Amino acid sequence: MSVVGLDVGSQSCYIAVARAGGIETIANEFSDRCTPSVISFGSKNRTIGVAAKNQQITHANNTVSNFKRFHGRAFSDPFIQKEKDNLSYDLVPLKNGGVGVKVMYMDEEHLFSVEQITAMLLTKLKETAENNLKKPVTDCVISVIALNYGIYKQDLPSLDEKPRIVVFVDIGHAAFQVSACAFNKGKLKVKRYIGTNISGPCSAYLLRSQFEELCAELLQKIEVPLHSLMEQTQLKVEDVSAVEIVGGATRIPAVKERIAKFFGKDISTTLNADEAVARGCALQVLFQFQKLSKNVQQDNSEAGTQPQVQTDGQQTSQSPPSPELTSEENKNPDADKSCQGKMIMQDKLEKERNDAKNAVEEYVYEFRDKLCGPYEKFICEQDHQNFLRLLTETEDWLYEEGEDQAKQAYVDKLQELMKIGTPVKVRFQEAEERPKMFEELGQRLQHYAKIAADFRNKDEKYNHIDESEMKKVEKSVNEVMEWMNNVMNAQAKKSLDQDPVVRAQEIKTKIKELNNTCEPVVTQPKPKIESPKLERTPNGPNIDRKEEDLEGKNNFGAEPPHQNGECYPNEKNSVNMDLD
Repeated sequence: MSVVGLDVGSQSCYIAVARAGGIETIANEFSDRCTPSVISFGSKNRTIGVAAKNQQITHANNTVSNFKRFHGRAFSDPFIQKEKDNLSYDLVPLKNGGVGVKVMYMDEEHLFSVEQITAMLLTKLKETAENNLKKPVTDCVISVIALNYGIYKQDLPSLDEKPRIVVFVDIGHAAFQVSACAFNKGKLKVKRYIGTNISGPCSAYLLRSQFEELCAELLQKIEVPLHSLMEQTQLKVEDVSAVEIVGGATRIPAVKERIAKFFGKDISTTLNADEAVARGCALQVLFQFQKLSKNVQQDNSEAGTQPQVQTDGQQTSQSPPSPELTSEENKNPDADKSCQGKMIMQDKLEKERNDAKNAVEEYVYEFRDKLCGPYEKFICEQDHQNFLRLLTETEDWLYEEGEDQAKQAYVDKLQELMKIGTPVKVRFQEAEERPKMFEELGQRLQHYAKIAADFRNKDEKYNHIDESEMKKVEKSVNEVMEWMNNVMNAQAKKSLDQDPVVRAQEIKTKIKELNNTCEPVVTQPKPKIESPKLERTPNGPNIDRKEEDLEGKNNFGAEPPHQNGECYPNEKNSVNMDLD
């Protein structure tokens, strides 16, 4: 089962998963748990997340960010009309009156709805989760915070007691949500949820007093949703047990002061301001899956069938149906999926092309440095100069004619370089590994030769081994020793810039063959000698059979001995004996 929770923010996103008995926030391909909510469109592909954020300055007109606040609004909305003038990209009306984004993609003008832009971001988050989990993701929950608070609280009132009221204030980059929740042990009830937008984000170096003065109008807006929440829930400030704050904007001291002053109590920051929402989402999808599994098991047990829910992340016939698309721009979902699929494929192809180009560039830099360092002795002078010239020509090609070539062109260039560079690299590696392998082989030969010599010297440790078996050991040792001497002599005649006579892998194979032949012979255990079993009389020491027969002849016709220590009752000098 793939349990995934997403916190999709205006500025950044977080992904949480349930595994190993806990909730974990996972990292993206840049080892960062924060993925920017940014999408950049280029002449060959799209970039999403961290890579897209790096394009905000150089490709500002085609880089889309802070689009979450445009959801559910018409293009004629005064908020849209005010905000569109502050954006680096173009907002345009759609046929249905909604908000669209106009960008240049693949050197052509494209128009995407805000929903399509969000779908691209969600697809990226899905891929990140799948790469981390190593399994498909089919279901998720977006934006739940209260669960992440209540699931870890052990001091909640029981079900028959008055619930604990907790207010959650989530102020992000451009959105403000506040909710009141009633907690009992094993029970959570959301009494009210209110959300609004905060416009006018800015970035500058200011004194705190100057900043608060400039943001005074925005700071006053904080209390409006709080008043509305208390009125709609008919709660008093005294009824609120705790106030939890999350979101990046809650780090601003003036924001904290406003919230604390409104409720008349210190605010709580026990939750991770950035990751709490994603963690709550993961818990919610876990609970939903468990509830679905339980209901399916009950339904199938009544109907006498087996449940069809799987826990490997694959969607089954028991999964709830996907909601129908109602937007006029998405009346043809197949066409929209096809468009998304083409863009994903184009991104993949462009990534492979860039990877091939980067591989050539990396090879040029790496080999040029090593040719003037550790590899210098392993290539002759003429080849050394020719290869350096080829590397320089390849580098020039990469930044001129080869700046924008097909993937195969880079693959061919890399193979051309490796044809010369690989033998040099192999010589260096062999020169490092070969002496170690020869040393190990020599030690094994000495070991088995010593055992064979001890056997010839009648060492009792090996006198149980058959002579024919030991001859096999001696023959193997002599053959391998002769082979080692020959190849070592041949290798000594070669210079470092020539291919080696023998490779480390061949020596390793010889060691294995030697061990397979000799080890079973020299490790034969000595046969165990069993001690003879002695007969015992019922109440006395062991009696030798010959002595017993002799006594029988000398006492022919006498009474048989008794078994209580009186061997000869008629003898005058009999000995009385107490037996313990």
